[in-house]
Amino acid sequence: MKKALLRPVILCAVVVLYLCTPTFAQQKQFSLPEGCTKNDYVKNVIIYKVSENAFEKGVLNTNAAAQLKAAFSSLQVQETSQIFPNHKAPIAKTNAAGLALTDLSRIFECTYKSELPIEEAINILLATGTLEYAQPRYINYPMWFNPADPFNTNQYHLGRMKLFDAWDIEKGDTNIVIGITDWGVNLLHPDLIGNIKYNHEDPIDGIDNDNDGYIDNYYGWDMGCNDNDPTGISAHGTFVSGCSSASTNNGTGVSGTGFKCKFIHVKVADNNNNGTRCYEGIVYAADHGCRVLNCSWGGTFYQGPFGQDIINYATIDKNALVVAAAGNTPASLWFFPASYDYVLSVAGSTNADVKWSGSTFGTKVDVCAPGELVWTTGGGGTYDCSSGTSFASPLVAGVAALVWSHFPSLSALQLSAKIKANCDIIDTVPGNGAYAGLLGAGRVNAFRALTDSTSSYVEMLNIQLQDLDGDQFFERSDTLSVIGDFYNFLEPTSSACKATLKATSAYVTVVDSVFQIGALNTLSSVSNTANPFSFKISPITPAGQILTLRISITDSTGKSFQYITLTANSDFLTMDTNDIAVTLTSNGIIGYNNGNTTQGVGFTYNHGVSLISTAGFIAGISPSQVSDALPGFDGSIDKDFVSLDQVRKFTTNPAADFVAQGFYSDSIAVGRMNLRVKHTTLGWDEVGKEKFIIQKYTLFNDSTASLADLHAGIFFDWDISNSMGNTAAWDDQRKLSYVFPYGGGTYVGTKLLSSGGSFHYAFDNDGTNGSIKISDGFTGLEKYVTLKSNRSDAGNFVNGNDVSTMLSYGPLLILPGDSAEIAFAILVADHLNDLQLAADEAQSTFDALSQITSPIPQGQQIAVYPNPCTNSITVDILLSSPDCPKITIMDQTGRIVFSQVNVGLVSGKARYEIPTFSLDPGLYFIEVRTSENVFAKKMLKF
Repeated sequence: MKKALLRPVILCAVVVLYLCTPTFAQQKQFSLPEGCTKNDYVKNVIIYKVSENAFEKGVLNTNAAAQLKAAFSSLQVQETSQIFPNHKAPIAKTNAAGLALTDLSRIFECTYKSELPIEEAINILLATGTLEYAQPRYINYPMWFNPADPFNTNQYHLGRMKLFDAWDIEKGDTNIVIGITDWGVNLLHPDLIGNIKYNHEDPIDGIDNDNDGYIDNYYGWDMGCNDNDPTGISAHGTFVSGCSSASTNNGTGVSGTGFKCKFIHVKVADNNNNGTRCYEGIVYAADHGCRVLNCSWGGTFYQGPFGQDIINYATIDKNALVVAAAGNTPASLWFFPASYDYVLSVAGSTNADVKWSGSTFGTKVDVCAPGELVWTTGGGGTYDCSSGTSFASPLVAGVAALVWSHFPSLSALQLSAKIKANCDIIDTVPGNGAYAGLLGAGRVNAFRALTDSTSSYVEMLNIQLQDLDGDQFFERSDTLSVIGDFYNFLEPTSSACKATLKATSAYVTVVDSVFQIGALNTLSSVSNTANPFSFKISPITPAGQILTLRISITDSTGKSFQYITLTANSDFLTMDTNDIAVTLTSNGIIGYNNGNTTQGVGFTYNHGVSLISTAGFIAGISPSQVSDALPGFDGSIDKDFVSLDQVRKFTTNPAADFVAQGFYSDSIAVGRMNLRVKHTTLGWDEVGKEKFIIQKYTLFNDSTASLADLHAGIFFDWDISNSMGNTAAWDDQRKLSYVFPYGGGTYVGTKLLSSGGSFHYAFDNDGTNGSIKISDGFTGLEKYVTLKSNRSDAGNFVNGNDVSTMLSYGPLLILPGDSAEIAFAILVADHLNDLQLAADEAQSTFDALSQITSPIPQGQQIAVYPNPCTNSITVDILLSSPDCPKITIMDQTGRIVFSQVNVGLVSGKARYEIPTFSLDPGLYFIEVRTSENVFAKKMLKF
């Protein structure tokens, strides 16, 4: 059924569902985005947003204030302040179109003195339960490319973008203002001075005449240094400003694409020339009447919900269009803020409409504009040319201002659609073949955008992926439905308008590919819920594979396309069988896949917040040969293990209510031992077994030398409530390591279940009281020493401390081709006695398991797993009488590639580990021959 447009949610050239900008559910755990270093954020500064239910009438309620005060005390917070003190909460929840408005009044920042790493400090604040999110103050960088050919005065982009023709129709409205958020501008440049939008309501007299919170912001504002001088020390902002806003037809220098449209420059760099106040610059520009906001800066990693909050505010609350540089990394990747929802992302092209060699491309790019040798205003009142998406972006911003001058009734989202609907397609230009579909709608054409009155522009929004079993884990052989709403932002469509789904990944087969949209009026929509798209994931999809599909919308009145991207056959899963929920990975990490808190629940009790920061498996034989999945010397995760077969759940295994298993090896470790690890997790939902899980590791020596003096174990950085107030202790009788809040509360622990030598090291993370210090990094030597050492207690102070534990087993001697097994229980309880009872029950349960029952289906005598396999495959055989089974593996031609006669007579269940690492990827057949039967199974090798 067709309906009036209520929620035009995302107007971009793409819609993406893989690691998308997260929703605004309360953030429970934080980790730095991959690729982020200490140079990418301001030290000891945290931005946080207070939850709506904790903020009443502009102030924190009593409970929230007490919770935050305690956290601030432990962090030694020196200063906290509202980032936007002049903003009040919106009176309404949504705008007229039904889009959620953004409350900036609940966003604060604090500076802390503690030496805690930024991640731990943020998680202490999040643990109060009073915040919507918390994150570092990220530093952004301008998209600058070294200037070239300073004497080239040919502004080829004006002709290429059809600006001369466009200016015959529209020369811009001085009331349409472009906000340039950048590194400073030359206010006296002869080609810029005439187009500056001066704030005549606040002349320079030392008084805030317009009561906007900024004194004498006549020329704009310097957010980075908090003063009224937006000039700065870098010429980047002058270059950028000239692209959109150089005075045109004034007989001087160059022409800005916006012609008569004015601009405000908002400096966002601090005294060190670092872009630390970029998003505040967006708010300032939007609040001061800028209809188009240009951002020629950013970074290659997700910059948190704070950035999306600011984009939402500018777009929805203030109806301003944010235009941003797609990035100067010549690869297909996401770049922020350009890849946030609602932003018009601009890639760079050349004078021949070929992708500029330095430009980012990909599924998040919306449009292209010239980015190579762009002639513009330069430093010191001169003119210069340079390359970069920094200059492609303001060229488009100027065009947007020009188009808005001509169509003042358009919304920001419709303006974006108008520009994209009228681009010149450049995918077929020689040189762009490799980037077809990854350059957005094409190169911007200002003339077409001003003259077109017939084009529709439809996008599929509110997209949902649904699998048949409803678990939202998109696995091999799953069939998925794609539903959503098709919105038309411009002119009406014809009855022939349709949407087509096409796979761009090899591991996808589209089943239902066409949806007939039909006739849609302007700002109307139709849902495909009754007739969804569908596609099937290939049964040979590798673990963690990113799949991309393209939705093309065609009509006689217009066309558009967008992308859906998802992660299939995920290489992690979450066990949520009893009181414990924990995410299991295929790389040795416990709690979060690759240490990324957006991929996993951590370790929770009764569905509360996660009780861990980091956790994982570790093994070593010397200081130079330690393989682990723990934080390293620089604080980032040491990823020494590579998945051989992803962790997966066995639904037919009677050993427990939940059984999962996977394989990884240390073949990528610098000091690799050629250690292969089979990890098995068991959980029960019955009374008495609900407070623990069993984690079992089988260690295979795949080297030609013995692994002597091997120690292996698990490490946990426990963060219970306030992580600075925890205590660790050791129960030697039970081989139980446990941690609890100093003042009482939830108890957690790890227990060694295997008989033999145990080692327990309790860390005071800050190195207090003789502990090895790991808050400044965890070296290989420190890891090896603590694997073989004992330290029973940590956090035994007035209020506890930030603590971690290592529980290990050893020494082990594993001969070449041989294996050894160790097992642990991971526990949680309400008090110490409860934890001890759970530990005793875990030991009894483990002792009763002679071995983990293999996944032989009922009524059958053979099981082959994991299948597909990588380096090895397990064959389980159920023998009714003593026998010598022969196992043969054949390829598709019948050629025998492996054969083994098992001489020892066995009866009952027999298990054989068959190496497959030398086999080529493909389909094989396993034959098991006994004296009574012959069994055959298919086997897929990656």
